Amino acid sequence: MADFTCRIGTESGEIIEKRFTADSRNALKRELEERGYYIFKIRPSLASFLPGGREGRIKPDDFIIFNQEFQALLKAGLPATQSLQILIDRQGESNLGVLLQSVKDSVETGTSLSDAFAEHRAQLPIAYVSTLVAGERSGELPETLKRFIDLTKLTNSLRKSFLRALYYPAFLIILSLGLLVIMFTYVLPEFSKFYEGFDEELPVFTLVVLGIAQWLQTNILFLLAGIVLFVLLFLWWRKTESGRRALARLKFRLPLIGNLMHKYQLSQIYHSLATMLKGGMPLLTCLRDIEQSTSNPLLIDGLQTAITGISEGESLHGSIEGTALTKDFAVEMIQVGESTGALPDMLSNVASFYDEEVRTKLAALLSLVEPILLVLMAAMIGFLLFAMYYPLFNLLGRVAA
Repeated sequence: MADFTCRIGTESGEIIEKRFTADSRNALKRELEERGYYIFKIRPSLASFLPGGREGRIKPDDFIIFNQEFQALLKAGLPATQSLQILIDRQGESNLGVLLQSVKDSVETGTSLSDAFAEHRAQLPIAYVSTLVAGERSGELPETLKRFIDLTKLTNSLRKSFLRALYYPAFLIILSLGLLVIMFTYVLPEFSKFYEGFDEELPVFTLVVLGIAQWLQTNILFLLAGIVLFVLLFLWWRKTESGRRALARLKFRLPLIGNLMHKYQLSQIYHSLATMLKGGMPLLTCLRDIEQSTSNPLLIDGLQTAITGISEGESLHGSIEGTALTKDFAVEMIQVGESTGALPDMLSNVASFYDEEVRTKLAALLSLVEPILLVLMAAMIGFLLFAMYYPLFNLLGRVAA
């Protein structure tokens, strides 16, 4: 995605200049023409080339609170522009405040609320724009927003649970690496100097540890330069299409957590699809909107396969079978939902099952990983200390004898 500054003419004859986010200049041009705008100029925004210059993502908690307040104001009968202005005053110059100001300006020029938010689709949750479209078409925007809020609270809670489960193991790993760096670059070299005048032959494991410490001390700058170069190459590679696909496959194949990560992303897609279908959106439109908001290339492939299959008259369960969009019994459950006319409810059930499974297995995994990491950490530090002190204790033992 990239930022573009566009000079466009509206149907009312007004000429405005706005910034949009799109995959490419041609894609943005087609989108604006479909909305009925006359295009004078499209140029890449300078913010696209500056580090950190792109519009920031909105914090999930802030977005939930905004929608709760927005839904309450709309339900009370306030117009959308007045409701937005009230909330803009509360947000100030935050990312969300800037986004809402842009949305309000667009609505005041005659753009629909959903189209105004669609200009910032990259910053928003998967189902949000489609939720607004469904609410505007049905005339029940507050009720449709309420369903979206419930979905977002659920997915946000699961995301926090997933991240919390990873924090402590990550902390232990970083702490272990930090201790090893200190041991090899400062503590062990001091032992090496001490043992230089040692008349006794050192044990093999002590010699190996001292050799590693001496090598690190001598080549630390080259090692750091190599690490920096590797990180830079990795960051470049992960932005390429082949890199994105390889990382996506790797994430889903990771031992212990790969399967959970896959189910977590599937639950988000199924929850979003169920919410959009309950709002009255056509299935194809829902899938296209979810595809535009999904970042995992394997899931995008599955969504594109589903869109193609359904366009050709195939069922949803038949079009997604064998793709990354299916896991365990999902195809069978979706087939039952289609045959009974209860597809949204069945999608919600499958997503809720995945949510509960991810929570349960994460808790069990955390209870297993934490003590293992603690034991490994203690074993590594203990071995290094033993390797350093063993020759000294051995010598003291012989002297005492």
